[in-house]
Amino acid sequence: MVTLDFASSTFALVWGYGVYIILARSRNTETLTDSIAFSALSLFELMNQPMIHIIDGFEHLQTVANSFRRTQEYLTPEERHDFRITPDSKQPSDSISSNSDNIEDISLKESPASMAIAELDRHQNVASVKEVSTVYGENTTTLHDLNLDIPRGQISMIFGLVGSGKSTLLRLLLGEMPCVSGSVATSFIKAAFCPQTPRITWGSVRSNIIGTSEYDSKWYNIVIQACSLVADLDELPHGDQTNTGSSLSGGQQMRVSLARALYSRSPIVVLDDVLTGLDRTTERTVLESVLGARGLAKKVGTTVIMATNTASHLQFADKIVTLNEHGKIAHQGTPRRYLTVRRLDPRWAFLLTGNEPDPKQQSGDKVYSFYVKIAGGWRMTLYVCACATFVFGVNFPSVWLQKWTNYNADHPNQEIGYYLGVYAVLASIAIIGCSLADSVFNLFVIPRTSRRLHELLLTATMRAPTSFLTSTDAGVTLNRFSQDLELIDHDLPTSLDQTIVQLLSTIMSAVILFIGSGYVAIAIPLCIVVIVAIQMFYLRTSRQLRILDIEAKAPLFSQFLETLRGISSIWAFGWTSHYVESVYDSLNVSQKPYYQL
Repeated sequence: MVTLDFASSTFALVWGYGVYIILARSRNTETLTDSIAFSALSLFELMNQPMIHIIDGFEHLQTVANSFRRTQEYLTPEERHDFRITPDSKQPSDSISSNSDNIEDISLKESPASMAIAELDRHQNVASVKEVSTVYGENTTTLHDLNLDIPRGQISMIFGLVGSGKSTLLRLLLGEMPCVSGSVATSFIKAAFCPQTPRITWGSVRSNIIGTSEYDSKWYNIVIQACSLVADLDELPHGDQTNTGSSLSGGQQMRVSLARALYSRSPIVVLDDVLTGLDRTTERTVLESVLGARGLAKKVGTTVIMATNTASHLQFADKIVTLNEHGKIAHQGTPRRYLTVRRLDPRWAFLLTGNEPDPKQQSGDKVYSFYVKIAGGWRMTLYVCACATFVFGVNFPSVWLQKWTNYNADHPNQEIGYYLGVYAVLASIAIIGCSLADSVFNLFVIPRTSRRLHELLLTATMRAPTSFLTSTDAGVTLNRFSQDLELIDHDLPTSLDQTIVQLLSTIMSAVILFIGSGYVAIAIPLCIVVIVAIQMFYLRTSRQLRILDIEAKAPLFSQFLETLRGISSIWAFGWTSHYVESVYDSLNVSQKPYYQL
């Protein structure tokens, strides 16, 4: 495509000069002079670039239109909807008549939402599920005809086998799961939620526990003591200021997630099997400290809703709801009925037995030589020779045109075939050089360098020690495989191609200038000194800004990944607006180096 574009503009001059001089000879009009020839050359050059940009613009417009279409498809689906009846549920549109004096008439017109919330308060419950069934995936019913109440200030446990729908029930109470029948009423809008997979963000352990709350050292120490984190934090190299990815095990991450829920002082705490992965001693300590009779939850009056498949946890519950394998409530009541294996259903008996360092940056000749080595010496040599041929075919015709017009001034319209033929040959040489350079670069150099650099990056990542993977933010690694490789695959080849062509064109122009006017060529060394001085200043600055531009996007990628992984916790805690503002701030910071380039 590039060769065809260039060929059309190059042969346009050949045809233009040929037609003009043939008509001048046949009509005996003014011959091709230097003023006419170079005026036409300037006119073609002025028209050529805008036409190329217009043609390229249509292609870019199509790309932009497709991007907008995909973005629109992503944004147009229905947003998350809270199907619960909560204190913030909208009232019906018909308002109570202002002239109604009878209190009984007013109560009859009270909205269903307010009546449901009033019933919760009357029975000291925080949630009520009535005749609820849910569908997950493609018409797969997971919960059937549930009826249960969650008492305020008590510990309620959802007990059942794996796959019985415990997590679905918790998400139903949090408003993340729609129900196909029945209703769910809750006195709370947001709650502290600990999912099965702990949500750990990149940062210190303390920042993960505190979340969006203010730091209170006294309350913080109480919480980490209750979650049995004191000894673990003492063993970390920097205590609770240690980055979470560096050395936290799965069990420690679970307890950090639990500590975050308790530290938030939320009156409602929802726990989804948070004690998985803990040894028996630590598990017992956390249960006693958090859920025991003298535990933290009892002391502050927190309502705890916990899903578990371990029967030994049930002794800490005030109310137990048992789900069978069909997603139905098999039993609900006090824990006394579940303390012995004899009184358990046989299907449940088996349960009783069971800071990123700054990267070293390389620049200069080593990087360039490394790229040439990756591309292959003979490929780059062939490419540079083709570029030199192209540059010669583009620049030398002006010298030949000057010679032609000078000859034409003394011998009007003579030797047309000779001069026009040589001019056409020079145009053909330029086209051949362009085609060869374009083919070698796009078919051999770019695919090889892209593939090899990707292989090297992937191999280095796969062979990296565990200490590197755990101490390096996921956004940094993602940045290497996204933006860095995009620059290598797209921007670097384009810039390299333009640099080589412009450098050869500058050398060719200097040679022509030296041949045509030796005195003007005296200024060339001075120009070289000025250019080198500017290059030393500009490249050093722009290189650092480019590195900053790349590195500034890593926190944005990290935050995006962390938000996706922990979206359920963010919704439950009510941190949506905080995280939206945080993403905006990260986006603004990531764009600053770009505008300074």
